[in-house]
Amino acid sequence: MAQLLFGDEAAAQPGIGEPKPPPFDFAPASSRPDEVVHGAAAAPSAAELGDWLAHMQGAGIRRAVAFLSADEAAARSPDGTAGGYAAALSAAGVGSPLVLDAASPAAAAALTDACTAARSAREKLVVHCADGRSSTNLALATWLLRDYIGSENVAEACDLLSASRRKTKVERRLDPAALAAFVGVEYVPPKEDGGLATGAIQELAPDGAPPEEPSSGEGGGGPTRLSSGLYIG
Repeated sequence: MAQLLFGDEAAAQPGIGEPKPPPFDFAPASSRPDEVVHGAAAAPSAAELGDWLAHMQGAGIRRAVAFLSADEAAARSPDGTAGGYAAALSAAGVGSPLVLDAASPAAAAALTDACTAARSAREKLVVHCADGRSSTNLALATWLLRDYIGSENVAEACDLLSASRRKTKVERRLDPAALAAFVGVEYVPPKEDGGLATGAIQELAPDGAPPEEPSSGEGGGGPTRLSSGLYIG
């Protein structure tokens, strides 16, 4: 018999009322209409690689960057080898897949080059890692930093990545310090007594102003501007 939940009972259930994320957490890096870089989780196993490839083909993916160790790639490969993983992607029409080690000092530059080449060719690229979070989030934030923001403001790149959940239905969060270490820039975290604001990130108005003017009355009910330039309510 189905169990009916009401009120607080329903609210306490994980996923109740939440939009269902897309298969393999596949989603674009930004909301730009011409965005070519996407992020996803890798297929959980070799048995599911076919479904993963079919989904990527259906989404128009033509290039790939995999942040997988040799063991992780082999576990998802039809022949049980790391090389077989890249070969399987190529055979499915994902040309010259790049397999990177996120700990490599050259990983950020290689990723950026691959994404830039995909943009120039106007071919969609998917960045993926074993859990679809750790290295994938690093990669997507790196692309936002280099191609969208065009500065070393890692906090803003992480804010933009998190804010994308409204459209992508995929929750992506990243510590700015981790992004700074990955791309090799200096990051000075805000002081603990700086009164960091919390809340839901809101979109800016077309002119860059906050969505509504802060209240001048007692309690200050308006949005708060983050150091990155975004506003939260």
